[in-house]
Amino acid sequence: MSDKFSTANNKHVLNGRSALVIGGTQGIGMGVAQVLAERGASVVVAGRNLHQDGNRTNYSKEKQLQFSKVDLASNVDIKRFAGTFSDEQFDYIVWSAGIFPSGARRETNEGVELTFQIDYLSKFVGLQLLTPKLKEGGRIVTILSPYVESLWGRFISQFDVDDLEFKKPKRFEETQAHKMNITLSILTDLLIKRLSEQHPTKFFSHVHPGQVGSNLLKNSEVPFQTIKELFAGNQHASIKRTPVEYGEVAVFLLTDEDIGKKSGTFYDSEVKEIDQSEFEKKISKQDVDKIWEYSKRVSNTYVI
Repeated sequence: MSDKFSTANNKHVLNGRSALVIGGTQGIGMGVAQVLAERGASVVVAGRNLHQDGNRTNYSKEKQLQFSKVDLASNVDIKRFAGTFSDEQFDYIVWSAGIFPSGARRETNEGVELTFQIDYLSKFVGLQLLTPKLKEGGRIVTILSPYVESLWGRFISQFDVDDLEFKKPKRFEETQAHKMNITLSILTDLLIKRLSEQHPTKFFSHVHPGQVGSNLLKNSEVPFQTIKELFAGNQHASIKRTPVEYGEVAVFLLTDEDIGKKSGTFYDSEVKEIDQSEFEKKISKQDVDKIWEYSKRVSNTYVI
């Protein structure tokens, strides 16, 4: 499935390159970290559960790997984590951490809705603080939501700039998981676009991975019917890569020369650019400004 990407990657030797993979202790992130290390890069793997599912056994052959702990449910801890690295330390940063929206509303110990925190606000805080740790010409790739491609048309109209933490629904609704999924992807898209404008010598992209054989759904609390609906109409639903196979796709995004010429770009699971025209029509500059102000206030972060 990923042959074209691994073949393209074969021409790149990453010895002497350094990478940070956030969410690299399992699933897609673990696959990305393994591929980077196998191709010679020195990789810092960041996550909350460094020993989960025997991850150190999975990584045991890769001497280029280091581990760093971070709790993405805590903006205080994200700020601590970012402060442990030097400026211009990394060539690549990959953010693959995420949880699947269940439709039910849960809060972190800091009072932020959990899915909003993990899938968006942690990036809002972390990427602002980590971008200075990226070398000039370096690349950042965020990976989120394999199902947005099929849900976009049906649920984009439900994006509510005044309800980013999903406080309005008073009970669980299956469609609420869809709405949360779209909202969090839109917020990440906006963040990547803003960062690319503010840092023109560094390159940012956001990719929807398609269906990857990870524990994302297994570890979620999503009802079966909701999962079934999420796959309905998804043209990539039958495509299932392993995390390591998807790691080749992510490394392609980090190293391909043509990809590196465009920043603030959004790609589907086959690395085809997603048309943003409809998206840009629906979200005004006033809405974007409102999102930034809300994000800064909730996270107590005033950089962007």
